Amino acid sequence: LRQRIAEGYTDPDFSLRDAMAEVPLNPDHLRRLFTRQLGQTPHEYLTSLRLDKAKLLLAHGQNSVGDVAYRCGFYDQLYFSKVFRKANGVPPSGWK
Repeated sequence: LRQRIAEGYTDPDFSLRDAMAEVPLNPDHLRRLFTRQLGQTPHEYLTSLRLDKAKLLLAHGQNSVGDVAYRCGFYDQLYFSKVFRKANGVPPSGWK
């Protein structure tokens, strides 16, 4: 599951539910095992990968916040901004 998330996290159409369905375990059991191993739920792990990439793109590029949001797997720039601010204490525009 970790590998599948790492392969698809930048795709806005990536489905965590579909990725979990590819693993031959009960989804609740898989979620517990994943959390025990990595200290994060699959959703938290997916979000942290997306936000880490966003921080790099914002710090080292000339991309707009909307472009960065989409390139990191977020369809909605407002949702991206909300999640980014909550995780980092500043809005994406402030990270630039």
